[in-house]
Amino acid sequence: MGAQIVSEIPSMASVFAKAAKTLGRKPKDPVLPQTVLVFQGAHADPEKLNEYRRAVGAPMNAVLPSLYVHSLAFPLAMSLMLA
Repeated sequence: MGAQIVSEIPSMASVFAKAAKTLGRKPKDPVLPQTVLVFQGAHADPEKLNEYRRAVGAPMNAVLPSLYVHSLAFPLAMSLMLA
């Protein structure tokens, strides 16, 4: 399994546009990708994190909500699934 280092996380708009192009198509022999996408240097923007916490009612503490982390990494996961 190979690792591919990516320099930025794609926008959800670009991921959704790419996904829309595949609607209605089914691969003949679906195979899981043999690649791992790696984004180094990720960080939580304090302002956006606080907005997220207010929106979902998460406590304002030193714990990074796991769903916030998921929301940051989701475009990479979608990119991998679309590959």
